[in-house]
Amino acid sequence: MDEKAEIASQLLGELRNLEKERVRQGEQIKQLEADLRVKKVNPKKQIAEDPSIIIAVVIFCYNRPGYLNRTLDTLFSRLPTQPFYDAYFPVFVSQDGNQAEVTAVIDAYPGVFRLDHSKRLTPHKSSQGEIDSYYYLSQHFGWALGHLFDRFKYDAVIILEDDLEVSVDFFSYFRAMYPILVSDPTLFCVSAWNDNGQSDKVSDPYALFRSNFFPGLGWMLTRQFWKEIGPRWPAAYWDDWLREPQQRQGRDCIRPEICRTYTFGKEGSSAGQFFGQYLAGIKLNDVNVDWQAQSLTYLTKDNYDVHLGEMLKTAVEIKSYSEIEKYKDSRLIYYYNDFPSAAREFKLMDDTKAGVPRAAYNGIVTFHTGSNRIFVSPRT
Repeated sequence: MDEKAEIASQLLGELRNLEKERVRQGEQIKQLEADLRVKKVNPKKQIAEDPSIIIAVVIFCYNRPGYLNRTLDTLFSRLPTQPFYDAYFPVFVSQDGNQAEVTAVIDAYPGVFRLDHSKRLTPHKSSQGEIDSYYYLSQHFGWALGHLFDRFKYDAVIILEDDLEVSVDFFSYFRAMYPILVSDPTLFCVSAWNDNGQSDKVSDPYALFRSNFFPGLGWMLTRQFWKEIGPRWPAAYWDDWLREPQQRQGRDCIRPEICRTYTFGKEGSSAGQFFGQYLAGIKLNDVNVDWQAQSLTYLTKDNYDVHLGEMLKTAVEIKSYSEIEKYKDSRLIYYYNDFPSAAREFKLMDDTKAGVPRAAYNGIVTFHTGSNRIFVSPRT
């Protein structure tokens, strides 16, 4: 056999293998669709203003079976026990690669739908020094979100990773936030995470904030937002890409004061970046807030800006962290010209993305110390 014929034979073999894989994935999708139709049939249950809304939960995983098992355990332990509630939060695990130990963990949970992303595309990196895993992560996220929104037509998706625990009110929180997210065009996501959520900086389990910064680590987006960003999903660094002005377009995220997720992932693509200094001390909320019973109208942009402005007007100015101990049950404000310096003064995360400090709204970062609420604000 000459060289050209040999190459042609190899290509034909690869095409046949790709066709087999396409057929296999098509059969898997048909089975998933059949299963989901069964789970969606529930005419009697009323758990929200619109019980027809289905919010999928997807956990992204690769090669950490122990981590995945812990995440699934905590997730199902927090799922409310009312009949059919799980039909309103179908749980998917999207597996990148085909590690048998990971597949075994997924298969051990009969209530989980598995998405199989075993065929990776070779990343086309911008430079040779870049890490492949950031490209594979973005590829995996885009693929799975495309299936959940474009194929299965979910109204919204909550994104988790395989190193997260969730709070006791996790499902109630996202269920209550959904109508706010879809009705407010100045929002693009709801997050469970506060980057400055260490136990010595938080106090109120009922407090929610708007933020110009995309937090990640447990967050919800809608199908409408996916229609906007899906066609131009990035090859890598998807989270930083979402923080850029072209994607955010002046919109905000809702975030809690006390986190509704906790990351235990010391190992991963970011090699445990910030874990010891910031993440290990994050407080996971332990108060079972009934979010459906809360008045949340203050979160709409106009109301929120008025509410925030009133708090800032009554805040007492301080010049340093050491002055906080002079006050009790007070609102205090510290003005900065340089955010990294201010962040180090108050032991906040000091980096910015696309010019926005973590957890900030209009440059203002707020946290609790003792009984005092502190606003670290740009000087205007």
